[in-house]
Amino acid sequence: MATSNTVPLYITKSMFLDADPRISENITLGLTANKTLHDTYLCVEPYTGVVVDGHKRVQINVQMEHHSATGILNETQPAFIPLINVDEHGSITPELADKLKSALLLPIQLMHLGFYLLCALGTILVLSAAMVQVRVLTNKFRGTEEDKEILVDAEQTENKTSSNSDASDQYLSFEAGNSRYYEASE
Repeated sequence: MATSNTVPLYITKSMFLDADPRISENITLGLTANKTLHDTYLCVEPYTGVVVDGHKRVQINVQMEHHSATGILNETQPAFIPLINVDEHGSITPELADKLKSALLLPIQLMHLGFYLLCALGTILVLSAAMVQVRVLTNKFRGTEEDKEILVDAEQTENKTSSNSDASDQYLSFEAGNSRYYEASE
C-alpha cells in the first residue's frame, strides 16, 4: 500500500486483492476479490518486449478512524473506504497483431529453415568427399590396364638386369600417379 503524507489516502489492488484480510474486514463491498478480474497484468511479446495486452487495476482508498471532533464518526469502526477503482486497459488490434507476427516469425522461420538446409548440404558434402576418397583409394590399388602393362614390363626389365649389378644401376625408378615407372639412367 502506498500512502500520502497529508491526506489518509492509500492505493491498493482492486477490491483489496492480495491485501491483509484485516484491511477489508469492516467493509462490505458486495464483491469478493477475483485474481482474473482485479489483478494487474501485462502480455509481452518475448522477442521485442512490446506489450500486446495489459490491464492496470488499482483502487484509491481513504482511511476512516474515530474522531472526537465529529459526532458522526464516533460510532464507526476504523476502516479503509474505497473511493475510486481504476482499470486502464490497452491491447493491439488484430491487424497490428498479424503485422507483428509476420514481421517477427517469418525471419525466425526462415532462419530455422536455412539452418536445416545448411546441415543437410554439409552432410551431403561430407558423404560426397568420403565417397570420392574411397573411389580414389580403390582405383589406386586397382590401376588401369596400361598401368599394369608398364609394371609388368618394368618387372621383366628388372629381372633381366638383376643378374648384372652394374646393369641394375642403370635404371631409376619413380612413381607417377598410381604407377611405378623405370627409366634408364645416363
